[in-house]
Amino acid sequence: MHFTESDIAALLTAFPGFRRRPTSQCKVAVLAGRLRFEASAPGKPTIADEYRIRVEFSLDPTIALPKVFEDDKRIPAVAENHVNPSGDLCLGSPLKVMQVLGPKPTLIDFVEKCVVPFLYAASWRERGLPGLPFDELAHGAQGLVHDYERLFSVVGASKVATTLQLLGKRKRVANKRPCPCSCGRRLARCTMHVRLAPFRELAPRPFYVEQAKNVLDWIRNTAPPRPSVPTVDLQPLDKRERSRANTKGSPPLISRLK
Repeated sequence: MHFTESDIAALLTAFPGFRRRPTSQCKVAVLAGRLRFEASAPGKPTIADEYRIRVEFSLDPTIALPKVFEDDKRIPAVAENHVNPSGDLCLGSPLKVMQVLGPKPTLIDFVEKCVVPFLYAASWRERGLPGLPFDELAHGAQGLVHDYERLFSVVGASKVATTLQLLGKRKRVANKRPCPCSCGRRLARCTMHVRLAPFRELAPRPFYVEQAKNVLDWIRNTAPPRPSVPTVDLQPLDKRERSRANTKGSPPLISRLK
Protein backbone atom coordinates (compact mmCIF):
# COMPACT_ATOMS: atom_id res chain seq x y z
CA MET A 1 0.00 0.00 0.00
CA HIS A 2 1.47 3.30 -1.08
CA PHE A 3 -0.12 6.76 -0.74
CA THR A 4 1.53 9.76 -2.36
CA GLU A 5 1.35 13.55 -2.18
CA SER A 6 -1.13 13.49 -5.06
CA ASP A 7 -3.39 11.19 -3.01
CA ILE A 8 -3.25 13.71 -0.16
CA ALA A 9 -4.09 16.64 -2.48
CA ALA A 10 -7.05 14.72 -3.93
CA LEU A 11 -8.39 13.90 -0.46
CA LEU A 12 -8.11 17.52 0.74
CA THR A 13 -10.04 18.62 -2.36
CA ALA A 14 -12.76 15.99 -1.90
CA PHE A 15 -13.09 16.63 1.85
CA PRO A 16 -12.50 20.35 2.49
CA GLY A 17 -12.98 19.86 6.23
CA PHE A 18 -9.58 18.18 6.41
CA ARG A 19 -6.23 19.84 6.94
CA ARG A 20 -2.73 18.47 6.93
CA ARG A 21 -1.10 18.56 10.34
CA PRO A 22 2.62 18.97 10.93
CA THR A 23 4.40 15.95 12.37
CA SER A 24 7.91 15.27 13.59
CA GLN A 25 7.82 11.76 12.18
CA CYS A 26 9.72 11.30 8.95
CA LYS A 27 7.74 10.00 5.98
CA VAL A 28 4.47 10.08 7.92
CA ALA A 29 1.43 12.17 6.97
CA VAL A 30 -1.33 13.26 9.34
CA LEU A 31 -4.67 14.55 8.05
CA ALA A 32 -7.29 15.77 10.50
CA GLY A 33 -10.57 17.64 10.54
CA ARG A 34 -14.33 17.33 10.31
CA LEU A 35 -15.62 14.49 8.18
CA ARG A 36 -19.18 15.20 7.08
CA PHE A 37 -21.07 12.38 5.44
CA GLU A 38 -24.51 11.23 4.40
CA ALA A 39 -24.75 7.47 4.04
CA SER A 40 -27.16 4.56 4.06
CA ALA A 41 -27.10 0.77 3.86
CA PRO A 42 -29.39 -1.53 1.86
CA GLY A 43 -32.83 -1.37 3.48
CA LYS A 44 -31.56 1.03 6.16
CA PRO A 45 -32.28 4.74 6.69
CA THR A 46 -29.96 7.51 5.57
CA ILE A 47 -27.88 9.08 8.31
CA ALA A 48 -26.18 12.47 8.00
CA ASP A 49 -23.52 13.18 10.61
CA GLU A 50 -20.01 14.46 11.13
CA TYR A 51 -17.04 13.39 13.23
CA ARG A 52 -13.69 14.96 13.97
CA ILE A 53 -11.17 12.37 12.88
CA ARG A 54 -7.46 12.02 12.32
CA VAL A 55 -5.80 9.79 9.74
CA GLU A 56 -2.13 8.80 10.05
CA PHE A 57 -0.27 6.85 7.38
CA SER A 58 3.16 6.24 5.93
CA LEU A 59 4.34 7.88 2.73
CA ASP A 60 6.62 4.91 2.07
CA PRO A 61 5.33 1.64 0.62
CA THR A 62 4.10 -0.43 3.55
CA ILE A 63 1.91 -3.37 4.46
CA ALA A 64 0.30 -1.33 7.26
CA LEU A 65 -3.10 0.28 6.78
CA PRO A 66 -3.69 3.93 7.73
CA LYS A 67 -4.70 4.47 11.35
CA VAL A 68 -7.89 6.41 12.03
CA PHE A 69 -8.71 8.14 15.34
CA GLU A 70 -11.97 9.75 16.42
CA ASP A 71 -10.79 12.85 18.30
CA ASP A 72 -14.08 14.00 19.88
CA LYS A 73 -14.39 10.75 21.86
CA ARG A 74 -18.01 10.34 20.83
CA ILE A 75 -17.34 6.67 20.25
CA PRO A 76 -16.63 5.02 23.61
CA ALA A 77 -13.21 3.39 23.48
CA VAL A 78 -14.35 -0.17 24.22
CA ALA A 79 -14.02 -3.39 22.24
CA GLU A 80 -17.78 -3.55 21.57
CA ASN A 81 -17.42 -0.37 19.52
CA HIS A 82 -14.42 -1.76 17.62
CA VAL A 83 -11.89 0.64 19.09
CA ASN A 84 -8.40 -0.77 19.58
CA PRO A 85 -6.51 -0.36 22.88
CA SER A 86 -4.24 2.20 21.16
CA GLY A 87 -7.31 4.34 20.40
CA ASP A 88 -7.47 3.82 16.63
CA LEU A 89 -10.64 2.49 15.02
CA CYS A 90 -10.83 -1.15 13.92
CA LEU A 91 -12.27 -0.80 10.43
CA GLY A 92 -12.31 -4.54 9.75
CA SER A 93 -9.86 -7.34 9.19
CA PRO A 94 -6.81 -6.02 7.32
CA LEU A 95 -7.31 -8.40 4.41
CA LYS A 96 -10.99 -7.49 4.08
CA VAL A 97 -10.09 -3.79 3.99
CA MET A 98 -7.53 -4.49 1.27
CA GLN A 99 -10.12 -6.49 -0.64
CA VAL A 100 -12.58 -3.59 -0.46
CA LEU A 101 -9.93 -1.12 -1.65
CA GLY A 102 -8.58 -3.30 -4.45
CA PRO A 103 -5.01 -3.55 -5.77
CA LYS A 104 -4.64 0.21 -6.38
CA PRO A 105 -6.12 1.94 -3.32
CA THR A 106 -6.51 5.70 -2.93
CA LEU A 107 -7.05 7.77 0.19
CA ILE A 108 -10.47 8.84 -1.08
CA ASP A 109 -11.48 5.19 -1.47
CA PHE A 110 -10.17 4.45 2.01
CA VAL A 111 -12.28 7.20 3.57
CA GLU A 112 -15.43 6.55 1.54
CA LYS A 113 -15.38 2.74 1.60
CA CYS A 114 -13.91 2.04 5.03
CA VAL A 115 -14.12 5.07 7.35
CA VAL A 116 -17.60 6.34 6.42
CA PRO A 117 -19.30 2.92 6.86
CA PHE A 118 -17.65 2.59 10.28
CA LEU A 119 -18.93 6.04 11.32
CA TYR A 120 -22.38 5.26 9.90
CA ALA A 121 -22.55 2.19 12.17
CA ALA A 122 -21.31 4.29 15.12
CA SER A 123 -24.06 6.87 14.54
CA TRP A 124 -26.57 4.04 14.23
CA ARG A 125 -25.62 2.70 17.67
CA GLU A 126 -25.50 6.19 19.17
CA ARG A 127 -29.08 6.87 18.04
CA GLY A 128 -30.32 3.60 19.50
CA LEU A 129 -31.65 2.28 16.20
CA PRO A 130 -32.71 -1.38 16.29
CA GLY A 131 -30.35 -4.11 15.19
CA LEU A 132 -27.15 -3.45 13.30
CA PRO A 133 -26.70 -1.84 9.88
CA PHE A 134 -24.06 -4.38 8.81
CA ASP A 135 -22.90 -7.84 9.80
CA GLU A 136 -20.38 -7.23 12.56
CA LEU A 137 -17.58 -9.52 13.62
CA ALA A 138 -16.28 -9.97 17.13
CA HIS A 139 -13.57 -7.47 17.97
CA GLY A 140 -9.97 -8.58 18.00
CA ALA A 141 -8.29 -11.80 16.89
CA GLN A 142 -11.45 -13.91 17.18
CA GLY A 143 -13.26 -11.73 14.65
CA LEU A 144 -10.16 -11.71 12.47
CA VAL A 145 -10.14 -15.52 12.38
CA HIS A 146 -13.87 -15.72 11.59
CA ASP A 147 -13.51 -13.23 8.75
CA TYR A 148 -10.59 -15.14 7.26
CA GLU A 149 -12.57 -18.37 7.55
CA ARG A 150 -15.21 -16.79 5.31
CA LEU A 151 -12.70 -15.31 2.88
CA PHE A 152 -10.72 -18.53 2.46
CA SER A 153 -13.64 -20.98 2.86
CA VAL A 154 -11.84 -22.96 5.57
CA VAL A 155 -12.93 -23.91 9.08
CA GLY A 156 -10.82 -23.45 12.18
CA ALA A 157 -8.09 -21.10 13.30
CA SER A 158 -5.33 -23.60 12.48
CA LYS A 159 -6.57 -23.88 8.86
CA VAL A 160 -6.66 -20.07 8.66
CA ALA A 161 -3.07 -19.88 9.91
CA THR A 162 -1.96 -22.54 7.41
CA THR A 163 -3.64 -20.69 4.54
CA LEU A 164 -1.97 -17.43 5.53
CA GLN A 165 1.38 -19.19 5.77
CA LEU A 166 0.93 -20.55 2.23
CA LEU A 167 0.13 -17.06 0.96
CA GLY A 168 3.32 -15.89 2.67
CA LYS A 169 5.40 -18.30 0.59
CA ARG A 170 6.40 -18.17 -3.05
CA LYS A 171 3.70 -19.65 -5.23
CA ARG A 172 5.83 -22.55 -6.50
CA VAL A 173 6.77 -23.45 -2.93
CA ALA A 174 3.20 -23.17 -1.60
CA ASN A 175 1.80 -25.32 -4.42
CA LYS A 176 3.88 -28.28 -3.20
CA ARG A 177 2.43 -28.11 0.32
CA PRO A 178 -0.71 -29.94 1.52
CA CYS A 179 -3.90 -28.01 0.78
CA PRO A 180 -5.47 -26.47 3.91
CA CYS A 181 -8.95 -27.63 2.83
CA SER A 182 -8.04 -31.17 4.05
CA CYS A 183 -8.66 -32.78 0.66
CA GLY A 184 -5.43 -34.75 1.03
CA ARG A 185 -3.89 -33.30 -2.12
CA ARG A 186 -1.20 -30.75 -2.71
CA LEU A 187 -2.39 -27.17 -3.09
CA ALA A 188 -1.57 -27.18 -6.81
CA ARG A 189 -3.87 -30.21 -7.29
CA CYS A 190 -6.85 -28.57 -5.57
CA THR A 191 -9.16 -25.79 -6.71
CA MET A 192 -8.12 -23.98 -3.55
CA HIS A 193 -5.10 -22.57 -5.38
CA VAL A 194 -7.50 -20.81 -7.79
CA ARG A 195 -9.40 -19.35 -4.85
CA LEU A 196 -6.20 -18.03 -3.28
CA ALA A 197 -4.78 -16.51 -6.47
CA PRO A 198 -6.62 -13.14 -6.14
CA PHE A 199 -5.29 -12.70 -2.60
CA ARG A 200 -1.72 -12.81 -3.91
CA GLU A 201 -2.53 -9.72 -5.97
CA LEU A 202 -3.94 -7.83 -2.97
CA ALA A 203 -0.98 -7.90 -0.60
CA PRO A 204 2.72 -8.85 -0.55
CA ARG A 205 3.97 -12.01 1.12
CA PRO A 206 5.25 -10.25 4.29
CA PHE A 207 1.68 -9.12 5.01
CA TYR A 208 0.47 -12.73 5.11
CA VAL A 209 3.45 -13.82 7.19
CA GLU A 210 2.53 -11.20 9.79
CA GLN A 211 -1.15 -12.16 9.74
CA ALA A 212 -0.27 -15.84 10.19
CA LYS A 213 1.86 -14.95 13.20
CA ASN A 214 -1.04 -12.99 14.74
CA VAL A 215 -3.40 -15.94 14.33
CA LEU A 216 -0.87 -18.43 15.73
CA ASP A 217 -0.26 -16.14 18.73
CA TRP A 218 -4.02 -16.03 19.34
CA ILE A 219 -4.24 -19.84 19.12
CA ARG A 220 -1.44 -20.23 21.67
CA ASN A 221 -2.93 -17.66 24.03
CA THR A 222 -6.44 -19.12 23.94
CA ALA A 223 -5.58 -22.83 23.97
CA PRO A 224 -6.79 -24.56 27.16
CA PRO A 225 -3.98 -25.48 29.56
CA ARG A 226 -2.72 -29.01 29.32
CA PRO A 227 -3.74 -31.22 32.27
CA SER A 228 -0.92 -31.70 34.70
CA VAL A 229 0.58 -35.19 34.87
CA PRO A 230 1.38 -36.39 38.39
CA THR A 231 5.00 -37.24 38.96
CA VAL A 232 5.86 -40.72 40.14
CA ASP A 233 8.77 -41.46 42.42
CA LEU A 234 10.34 -44.79 41.42
CA GLN A 235 12.48 -46.87 43.75
CA PRO A 236 14.49 -49.94 42.73
CA LEU A 237 13.10 -53.33 43.73
CA ASP A 238 15.10 -55.47 46.08
CA LYS A 239 16.22 -58.97 45.12
CA ARG A 240 13.23 -60.77 46.68
CA GLU A 241 10.72 -58.50 44.96
CA ARG A 242 12.41 -58.93 41.58
CA SER A 243 12.25 -62.69 41.93
CA ARG A 244 8.52 -62.57 42.82
CA ALA A 245 7.69 -60.15 40.04
CA ASN A 246 9.58 -61.88 37.20
CA THR A 247 7.09 -64.74 36.79
CA LYS A 248 6.84 -66.68 33.55
CA GLY A 249 5.10 -64.72 30.77
CA SER A 250 5.39 -61.40 32.57
CA PRO A 251 7.81 -58.65 31.57
CA PRO A 252 10.63 -58.10 34.03
CA LEU A 253 10.03 -55.35 36.57
CA ILE A 254 12.96 -53.33 37.72
CA SER A 255 11.31 -50.73 39.91
CA ARG A 256 8.28 -50.12 42.08
CA LEU A 257 6.07 -47.16 42.87
CA LYS A 258 6.79 -45.40 46.12
